Amino acid sequence: ADELRTTLEEKERIIRRANAEMKAISDERDALLSTVRPQQKCTKEPEKDLEYVVQWFIGKGNGLHVPKYMRWHGKLKNRFVKKGDLERIINDVWRAKMAHEVQGGPISLPDFFSIYLKEKYPGDAQRRAEHAYSLVYSAERFKSDADCELFLAILRGEVPEEVWLDQIELLAAVRAALEDKDESKRGTLTHAAIQEVLSQTVPMLSSWRFQALCEALKEDSPGDDEVQYAQLFTSDRNGNQGAFIEELRDQHLHSIQAYIADICEVVHTASVDEHVTWDIIRNEWLRIDPAAESKIDAILSSIARASKYPPPTSA
Repeated sequence: ADELRTTLEEKERIIRRANAEMKAISDERDALLSTVRPQQKCTKEPEKDLEYVVQWFIGKGNGLHVPKYMRWHGKLKNRFVKKGDLERIINDVWRAKMAHEVQGGPISLPDFFSIYLKEKYPGDAQRRAEHAYSLVYSAERFKSDADCELFLAILRGEVPEEVWLDQIELLAAVRAALEDKDESKRGTLTHAAIQEVLSQTVPMLSSWRFQALCEALKEDSPGDDEVQYAQLFTSDRNGNQGAFIEELRDQHLHSIQAYIADICEVVHTASVDEHVTWDIIRNEWLRIDPAAESKIDAILSSIARASKYPPPTSA
C-alpha cells in the first residue's frame, strides 16, 4: 500500500509540475505579447462547430464484450462535444482517476471511466450513456490531436496506461535538455541546437522521424533562426499545441504501437495451433528487442499476476 501511494504521489507530482510549467510559460508569453504589441488584440475566431454526420447512436448492448461505459440498448443522442470541452474532460478524467487510485488502488481507465460517468450523472443512465458515446465519438473525430488519440488508445486497451506517463516524462526531459542547452539563459536556441538536443534526448529516433520533427519545428518558427523554445510547449484555449509538440507526441505513441504490433506478430507466427506459452513470448520478444532482456521477466510476471495463467517458470 505504501509503495502504491508513493507511485501515485510521484505521478501526481510530475503532472502538477508539468501543468505549473505550462501555465507559467503561457502567462510569460501573454505578458511579452502585451508589452511588445499592446495595440493588437486576439483576432483568433472561436472554434466553429463541425458538421457532425452522426446525430444518433445505437447502443452496443449489455454483453460482457461491451465496455461497461458503453453498455446500452436503444437509441442515444449525440451531444456534440467540442474540441476544447473534450480536452478539459480528458484532463479531468485523468485527475479524478489519480485521486481515486490513492484511496482505492489501481484501476484500469475503462473501468474508471464508467465510475467517472456515474459520479457525474447519477441516477440518469441514459444521459450517462449519451455522454459516453458522444465523448468517444468526439475523441475519434479529433484524434489528430495527441491528447485525444492517446486517451482513446488507452481507453480501448490498445496501449498500456503507462504510455501516458511516459509521454509526460518525455516532454519534461526534452524541455529540461533545451534549458540546459541554453547556456546564456536568453530563452532562445537556434534550429541546429534544438535538433542536436532532439538527437540526444528522444529515444528510437529514426532518420525520417528526426526529419519530421525538424519540419514541424520550422512550421512553428518559420523564417526564424532563433526559436523561443518555451513557446513550443504552450497550448491554446482548445488544448491545441503547435506542430512540433504534436509531432513529438504522435511519434512517441506510434512507435510504441508499432513495437506492440511487432511483438504480437512474431508471437502469433511462432505459436503452435494458436497456443502460446510464456517461453514463446519471451524468446520472440527478445528476438526483436534484445535490449529488453533485463526487464522482460518482471514484465511477464506482472502480466501473469493480472491474468488467469500461471507465471512463467523463468521469472
